[in-house]
Amino acid sequence: MLSEGEKAAFAILLIGIMALSGLCWVLAIQIGKLEASNRALAFRVFSLDQATNKLSEEKAQLESELRKYRLSRPSMEELQRFLAEDPTDRRPYDPRSYVCINYAKDLREAARLRGYNISMVIINVEGYSQYHGAVSFGHALNGVILADGSHVYIEPSKDMIVSSLEEILRAMDPEWRLGLRIVTMVEVW
Repeated sequence: MLSEGEKAAFAILLIGIMALSGLCWVLAIQIGKLEASNRALAFRVFSLDQATNKLSEEKAQLESELRKYRLSRPSMEELQRFLAEDPTDRRPYDPRSYVCINYAKDLREAARLRGYNISMVIINVEGYSQYHGAVSFGHALNGVILADGSHVYIEPSKDMIVSSLEEILRAMDPEWRLGLRIVTMVEVW
């Protein structure tokens, strides 16, 4: 038989074991909750990583799209390659529906779609023709400031690149060489 002191010690030990068991049970519940929270946080981190990756891809696509609207100055080689590929000069001239201003507008728009900054140039010309006497006319063409800073002009119906407007006008009709002068010019970027 147990003495009263041993019984008391045993009762205290039993109470301690029960308290410790209860504490272990509470700790197990807390650990379970923490593990569930940890899994939820891991899933949230995974979801945020996926969202970050998706946003990075969308950002790259938007930057690519934005570059289309940031027009650049082509090099002479890029300009020549662009003109060779662009079909604007192959469209038929029609004095009623497709004239120089249409060529210039279409070439400018095609250049913008390729990312190049090409202007429209409108000129009014006066001169003297041996066969027609005094002449006065307007013409539309394109201008480009190249990557090296030089400025050239394009006759869009012929893909002709020249350094001066007079060269284009003389090429259009050699008889206009005598007394030719540009009265007004507007260049629209």
